Amino acid sequence: MYYRRSILVAAIAIMSTIGLTSCSKDQEAADRFPRQDMGQANAPFSALKRVELANGITVYLQEEHTDGRVAVEVFYNAGLFQEPEGQPNISHLLEHVCVHSATDSYQPGEALSKLLKHGLVNAESYGTCAHYDYVVPNEELDMALHIEAERLTSVRFHNDVIERESEKAAAEGIEALRDGAALNKYGIMALNQALRYGATSVDLLSGIRNYGKDELSAFHDAHYNPSEMIVVLIGGFQMDEAEALVRKHFESIPAGETTELPTPNIDKDMTVKWDLTATASYLVFPGPYADYKERVALTMFGSFLKVVFDQSRELQTAARSKYSSNQVSPVGVIPFYVYMQPVGTQRMEECKTIMLQLADQAIGTLTERRLTNMKQALVDYVTASMIREDAFHYQVPHHQVIGQEALNVGLKHILKEGRSDEEFSGIVESITLEYLQDTLNKYVSMDNMHEVRLVN
Repeated sequence: MYYRRSILVAAIAIMSTIGLTSCSKDQEAADRFPRQDMGQANAPFSALKRVELANGITVYLQEEHTDGRVAVEVFYNAGLFQEPEGQPNISHLLEHVCVHSATDSYQPGEALSKLLKHGLVNAESYGTCAHYDYVVPNEELDMALHIEAERLTSVRFHNDVIERESEKAAAEGIEALRDGAALNKYGIMALNQALRYGATSVDLLSGIRNYGKDELSAFHDAHYNPSEMIVVLIGGFQMDEAEALVRKHFESIPAGETTELPTPNIDKDMTVKWDLTATASYLVFPGPYADYKERVALTMFGSFLKVVFDQSRELQTAARSKYSSNQVSPVGVIPFYVYMQPVGTQRMEECKTIMLQLADQAIGTLTERRLTNMKQALVDYVTASMIREDAFHYQVPHHQVIGQEALNVGLKHILKEGRSDEEFSGIVESITLEYLQDTLNKYVSMDNMHEVRLVN
């Protein structure tokens, strides 16, 4: 799903950079992604509508009539940081297998073939969720929703599909070794096993080949739950008709019980052996973060810190990749963390020293003006939309615009933990410099830091 990843990274960079610039740049940056209510009266799109189904599914709908295509995004609470003990990479494998598996109405591969005849099909697992996405003509929306509903209610796994997709998923892990940024995805799988279950050895590639129908079915049943599900539709439909289709296919599905996972916990540094030929490290600042406002403050600071890391020439030479908690990987399910992959194993301590120094400097140089920029950036990220009259002046095809915006809507819902834009913005605006500093002193300190180092 490269096109979405590239646009998403660009959006993160735009949002985060505001935290380092002067106030005079805020409006210019915000205007690139204006609020949905800034469109003209004759704009070919509607406001974004939110609907809650009786079984707990959250639905977002937005008409966009540039052409007759519709972007569909379906999110499940089944990400890399929800994987069970001893089953790293199962979220990723299940996402592969579900796309190709049989259901009541389709044989293996048949549903995918039907969808591909009409548009684009993708799926991906993040730390916080797994999502399935399509772009289809409006007249095929009923079919797309029917396929997704059957994957939720009647998916059937076949051994040949599991075996084939296990090899593909494992190959992606090997490919990630060539892309430092992609390796963080696999690091999150290992980090989950270490923090939730105390694992000191994690088999991401060899282990994935051992999962069969029973393991996949158990994970599917536990986490593909309507009560924690998000459906986003953006495109050339009529609002009432699209809402009726969603209700037709999803509202009668019974809500399941929420799966409780062990709270991530760490009280010492850990070394975890994994089966990837790379060395990486997480500096973890654990919670629990009981207060949502604290989680938002830490996420906001993490977004700012990511830009600090990206702009450090010293770190550029020492680290192949670096990352931190941010609005796409918010603090909550995943603890506040800093990630690094050094250029070479021998430079790990150098990377760690540089990143800690940069984090300390970032905390020490916080000002009211900088906080104002950080808050505005986070609010702009949540309230912005790619759906606007001049969005297609970007060098991005239309299907990618509506597809990326559908993905953004779901990720923002996860960041807001279901709150409205107004509620979220109010919480962000209430964060004072003193509150942010107190929160950082409480969590982001050497006394509260533990390292999880991943070694081959």
